[in-house]
Amino acid sequence: MRFRREDYIDKIGKLATHCGGGSGVPLIKCMDRFGKMYGAHKKLGQDFVTSVVDVHFGDLEPCVFLRVASILANLASDKQSDGVAKLLVSSDVERLKGKSVKDKAIALDRDLSKSYRLAGSLRASGHIDLEQHDMLVGQFFTRSVLLLVGKDKQGSEGVVFESQAPIISDFVSEAASMSGCGVVIDPDGEWKPHAPLEASEPHSTDDRAVVMTEGGLRKPERI
Repeated sequence: MRFRREDYIDKIGKLATHCGGGSGVPLIKCMDRFGKMYGAHKKLGQDFVTSVVDVHFGDLEPCVFLRVASILANLASDKQSDGVAKLLVSSDVERLKGKSVKDKAIALDRDLSKSYRLAGSLRASGHIDLEQHDMLVGQFFTRSVLLLVGKDKQGSEGVVFESQAPIISDFVSEAASMSGCGVVIDPDGEWKPHAPLEASEPHSTDDRAVVMTEGGLRKPERI
């Protein structure tokens, strides 16, 4: 598909409008900060940006956070072709509106919105800083959307999740670890952390650690 330069600029403008997150475009800024954690800026490509902007789930379902998650997954990935991020491609985004996936996509957008709200509340109350907020949000978003499209193993973490439930539990556990003892992560009581292990029980070899530091994210062996 070929684009005129002005068409692409129009899509970028709509992306900022659709996914800005309101006054001060906090979601755009969050995407920028999260992408920088993974090194150099990556090109998203015209086809991908167009699919993210144009995908339609219904007049009452803007699915802003799902669009953001798709972008974050590519920003965190090293899978590229000619300098363009290629972990998620336009066909992956288009499949999200298909009959077999659409309802799951809409439900996931609500989970993404909730994680963003909870992380924002923790930051506003002083329990986590801006970098921790971005890592909590970014990892939840990328893990979730990659699971939905079946590309979780190809993500930057290389971790396969059997369902959304452990991704939610990881989010709560990681947020609790960052925030300190006694902090309520989800006031609604719906999202639970992992059950604590007994002292005598050995740790499983596939236990996932808490959110990594920026330096840890950039280690060659991790990639």
